[in-house]
Amino acid sequence: MNLRNTIQIFIKVLWIFLKVLPMKFFNILLNIFIPESMIDLGCGTGTWLSVAKKLGVKSVLGIDGPWIDKNLLKINISEFVESKLPKIPELKKNSH
Repeated sequence: MNLRNTIQIFIKVLWIFLKVLPMKFFNILLNIFIPESMIDLGCGTGTWLSVAKKLGVKSVLGIDGPWIDKNLLKINISEFVESKLPKIPELKKNSH
């Protein structure tokens, strides 16, 4: 296997993880109950939260470190809190 094939396989696996798994997971979860809000500690760019919003979760909040490129967020910047864990930021209830 050459480097090009390895990269193509990696990209396919990454796509499955970032796009397919959240949708499948939330389809199962949201058939059981639909939470009004959801928080994700270590949210990265907010991919999982964006899927949850598309499936009916009204309010989401993602928390991750300053290394996250805000231009790549899949959620609104107002739904993202920058914090280095283990320091938990003070959270105030917002209406999103």
